[in-house]
Parts: sequence; C-alpha cells; structure tokens
Amino acid sequence: MFTTGIVLRKSLSSCLFCLILTVPQGTALGGPVSQEDSAQLSSEDSRAEELRSRRRQRLANVKRSQSSKVVDVLATVENVGFDQLVTFQVRHWRFGFGKISPVSSFTPAVQYERPRLGKTDLHLLASAAYSLKGYQVYDARFGKFNQPVPYEFLSDGYLGAPFAFDRRTQAPLEGYLYADLRYRNFPEEDFYGLGPDSSEDNRTDYRYEEAAFDAVAGYPFTRWFGIKGRAGYLLTNVGPGTIDDRPSTQDLFDDSTAPGLERQPDFFHLDAGLYLAYEDDPNLPAGILGLQFSRFDDIDDRRFEFNRFTLDARGYLPLGSRQRTLAGRFYLSRDYVDDPMQVPFYFMKTLGGHDTLRGYKNFRFRDSNLIYLSGEYRWEATTGVELATFYDTGKVFSQDTDLSFDHLRHSLGFGIRAKSMRRTVLRIDLGRSEEGTFVYFAFGPSF
Repeated sequence: MFTTGIVLRKSLSSCLFCLILTVPQGTALGGPVSQEDSAQLSSEDSRAEELRSRRRQRLANVKRSQSSKVVDVLATVENVGFDQLVTFQVRHWRFGFGKISPVSSFTPAVQYERPRLGKTDLHLLASAAYSLKGYQVYDARFGKFNQPVPYEFLSDGYLGAPFAFDRRTQAPLEGYLYADLRYRNFPEEDFYGLGPDSSEDNRTDYRYEEAAFDAVAGYPFTRWFGIKGRAGYLLTNVGPGTIDDRPSTQDLFDDSTAPGLERQPDFFHLDAGLYLAYEDDPNLPAGILGLQFSRFDDIDDRRFEFNRFTLDARGYLPLGSRQRTLAGRFYLSRDYVDDPMQVPFYFMKTLGGHDTLRGYKNFRFRDSNLIYLSGEYRWEATTGVELATFYDTGKVFSQDTDLSFDHLRHSLGFGIRAKSMRRTVLRIDLGRSEEGTFVYFAFGPSF
C-alpha cells in the first residue's frame, strides 16, 4: 500500500512536467492568451525600451565634472609647496620676497650661499633685501653653522622672540660658531611715546640704522635642549622719518620723553640663551620654552647701560587630531636699569601689530617692560589652508610694581593661513580692539 502510493505520486509528477513542456508559446497555463493581453505585454516592452533609450541618451549628454578654480589652485600649491612659491633657487643663488619689518611692505630679496668652502666645514652665506619703502637689510655669515631653510632670510626684522625657535629635527645634532655682519636701515618706524597711556594723536616716525659685528655660537645637546650665545659691537643712528604727511619723532619728542633721541652711542652687547622643547607624538601636547639674558654697555659716555631678561613660552595642544589645535603663548621682557642709566627708546620692546596685539597699530605701545599673552584656536580646514580665531592681551610698563595682570589691553579676531607640511608660510589676520579694526598680512606663523 505504501509502495503503491509512491509510484502513483511519481507518475502524476511526470505527467504534470510533460504537460508544462508541451504548452505552446504564447499560451498561459490558465488557457490561451487573448489579443488584448498580447497588446498590453507589447506596450510594456516598448515602454521599458523607451526608458532605457532615454537613460542612454542622458548619460551620453552628461558633461564630465570639472573642479573649481579654487580647488585647482589649492591642488597646484599643494603639489609645488608654499615655500617654493615665495622663493626659488638657481645653483648658489636664492631669490624671493617677504617682509623685513612689520611696515616694510613688499620686499624682494636675494641670498648667496657656498657650503663647504675649500672642502672644509666652513660655510658662507650672504643676503640682501630692499623693500619698496626703502627698508634695507644686508647680512653675511661665515663659519660653521647649519644651512638655513629658504624662508629664514625673508623673515621679519622684529620677531619678538629671544631667538628663533627651530622646530625641525636636525640630524646629526651639530654645534655652530660663525661671524655675523649685519646692516639695517629702516626709514619709517612708528613712535607714539612711552608707556601704556601713549596717544594715537602723537604718531610720529623716525629712521633707525644699525650696524652689528657679532660672534655667534651654540650647541643643541638634544632635540629638546640647546644653548646659544651672541656677543659683539653695535653701532646705532636715529634720524628724521621719511613720511611727508606725518611729523618726525624729533618734532614732538625730545631726549627726556624719548631717551636716546638726540645722541646714539655705540654699544657692546652680550646675549646668552637656552631653549627647552617637548615634541613627540603629534596627538600629545607640545611646548617650547626660551630664556635669554642680555647685556648692553654704552662704550661712549656710559649713559645707556642695562640688563634684559626675556622669557618666551609656547604651548600647542591638539584637540583630538592634528587638524585642530589650541595654541597659547606667554611672553615677558624685563629691563633692569641702575640710576641714572636709561634704556634707549629704540631698544625698547613694543606691543601692537601683526605679531602682538593684532587689534592695534604696529609699535603702538612701547616701554622698558612688557607682558603679553595670546591664545589661538587653529583648524586646518583643508590641505594647506588653516583658519584661526585668536585673543591677545598685554601691556607695557616702566615700574616693577606694575608687573601684574591689571590694566591689560585686549584684542580679538580671526585669520586665514597658508601652510606647507612644516609651517605656516603666509597669513592674513584681522584684529579688533577699542582703537579700531586692522588687517595684517605677514609671512611665517604668529607664534
């Protein structure tokens, strides 16, 4: 009985299979297809083919996507490198443009370099820069020292740091000893008077000339610790400014309100400094600390003699990635003078401009002591382009009792920076303060 049932089911399945195979084309299982159904099927096939044809036509007419001009420029800059856009080299000659003072304007420059003279470790480096405003810098180094990077000879003359922080890893670590000869002629330096209460209405300008003959030595013991010293002879000269529609400093001030204005002696000076740096994993905090002691001796009439202590501390805290960084700086400069000695006004530190208090004019505040703080939030929006917001505060003062965080000047703003893989090369900062809004264009980082 069980076997018979199996045979019967197999026979029925075979018959059903044969029936399906013998159905004529165009016949449904339920019966023959009507003319109306055939017309409907034909219409659906035509509609599907029409849609496919339209899609093919639209694809054929679609234009290839094209990048914007901004994207093309950024891609070119990224491939070439920002450093190569402001400098280029032909054998031993390097050419470029930059700024040698906050107010020097566009400055073409040239540099000549001969390493390993006579197959020795001696190095010769000479540079010259002349701005459209008549600012001039000529410099020559000879001795044993590391080859500088291309943008160093285009940096501003007033960096505000004890010495240039070099955040590059140098291998091998080598000491240096060289002679440095330098001449500077700055014809339009601003002076508003001394102290924190100087007035915008007293804006004047003066010419400052300087010739220096120095010996420079230093040694980086590790990547995070090094020392540097400089000693030499310094000649100075102050004259009337060259701006026609502005009074010269000599017209509004005298030697009592601007010490050193009437007569400028020659100086012997000595600088000794050290730096400490912590830089490891890019996602960990980084910090740099520079300390410097300076001595200036008036070798003519012993009227201007003083000691200077400078501290420059900088910190960089990545906020989860390299593209977002919180940067901070604390800068302190103190001059120690024994009565009746004085500090010449042209040697005094200043606040205001593209590096300090960016909501004020260049050299806006000047005195024998200075305290300055700055904070920036930096966001690398895309490759080679960084956006930043900043807050600056500080003051100048003459009395030791004023060394405090009271009565500070403030400014805030934002900026856009062009970056290479190693550093900020170009930047535009807009700062705002109680005295107005100012836009500064500068080469190099803010700090």
